[in-house]
Amino acid sequence: AVKTSADVFYFNLPFDMAAVLSEDAPTDKDYFRNTWQQLGEQQQQAVMCMTGNGMPLSADMVINTMKQNNTVLIAQRGADTFEVLYFTSKTTAGNVIFSEISLQKTAGGVKIAVRADTPSVAPLFQQMCIRLFGLAAR
Repeated sequence: AVKTSADVFYFNLPFDMAAVLSEDAPTDKDYFRNTWQQLGEQQQQAVMCMTGNGMPLSADMVINTMKQNNTVLIAQRGADTFEVLYFTSKTTAGNVIFSEISLQKTAGGVKIAVRADTPSVAPLFQQMCIRLFGLAAR
C-alpha cells in the first residue's frame, strides 16, 4: 500500500514463492509428523490438478524439482495407484510450510495439500507447484 495526500493505493504484485524459500527448511521427520498432526485438517488447503498432457509425473522428477526450489523431502510412501511425497519448506520470514503431494501412477492427477501456521502462504506455495510442474487446477 502507498499512502499519498490524495488517497491510499493498494497493489497486488504476484511473485514466485520459490524466491522467498530459504535453504534451512526443517528436516526432522518427528517434527514434521507432530506439526502436521497438530495443524490438522482445519489448517489444510488442498487443490486437485492435472498434468497438461494427462501423463503421470514421476516421483523422482518432483523430488528433484522441489529440492532445486529449497523444498526438502521428508517422507515418501506408495500404493498401487498413487505415490505420496511429504515436503517441508521455510520462508525467509521464518514461516514453515508442510506439504503433501499425491501423484496418480496411471494418470496425470496431482493433489497438493498444504498446512502452515500462516495459512496465507498455502495458496502461494500451491501456485508455485502448479507452475513448476505445468499443472492445471481442476
